[in-house]
Amino acid sequence: MEALIIALVIASLLAAFVLQLATKIVCRQAVDYGEAFRTSLIALVVTRVADLGLESAGVDQWFVSPLLALIVWAVLISMLIGLDLMRAVAAAVLMLLITLALLWISGLVLGVLFGG
Repeated sequence: MEALIIALVIASLLAAFVLQLATKIVCRQAVDYGEAFRTSLIALVVTRVADLGLESAGVDQWFVSPLLALIVWAVLISMLIGLDLMRAVAAAVLMLLITLALLWISGLVLGVLFGG
């Protein structure tokens, strides 16, 4: 349990930077880091609990989980940061794209470094 909490906090610290970047691009002004961290932590906890619920219900998560996460992020960005829903959706989609790009680049770098 402690490992899960530590992982969620670390992921929230990183996601807060991505959220700041996304809001800077969408709204031309980055949200405060504290707000971004709080939003990220709540969103990651909610999506993790939802994933556990989907898993226990036997739902195939490959499509449902990312869609649910996108909805959770958009709603929380709108509620906690105060963006209108369209900008919140744009910020959530942009966060997803930035995260995927960072993971892809990390995979390339690790592949080059370790001969994968």
